[in-house]
Amino acid sequence: MDKKQKEFHKSRREKFMQIIGKETMAIIFSNSLRTSSFDADYHFKQNKNFYYLTGFNEPNSVLILIPGGLKVKQNGKEKIVREILFVQEKDEKMETWNGKRLGEKNVNSGLGIEMGVLNSSLPEFFQKYLTRRIKNLYIDVVE
Repeated sequence: MDKKQKEFHKSRREKFMQIIGKETMAIIFSNSLRTSSFDADYHFKQNKNFYYLTGFNEPNSVLILIPGGLKVKQNGKEKIVREILFVQEKDEKMETWNGKRLGEKNVNSGLGIEMGVLNSSLPEFFQKYLTRRIKNLYIDVVE
């Protein structure tokens, strides 16, 4: 994704966060792959709302927006983030068949989203952070 596209999607996230307010968390799920037969999947189509905010076209991802910011630890360092994207782990075997995956380390440079995390850590994230200063919760489920 080029710089212009990153800025475009960033502006959409910023506008959305202004609308929902500071004491809110928004959780937007990407679509998942759907199997049509034993070893074949239907053509993947991304959740429109997820794509509108991220420009990201991989399945099994979750965007979390926290307009008021959230103090999190990553690599032993604490920082305040407003945007977190949970993505699939890079996997050479699966990438051979389904195409390259961005991976959590490339979320910021590839999409301009503040923080990337593996989607396998989503339950732990919810346990740890969901109840902190959050008065409103918006959830956009898959199509």
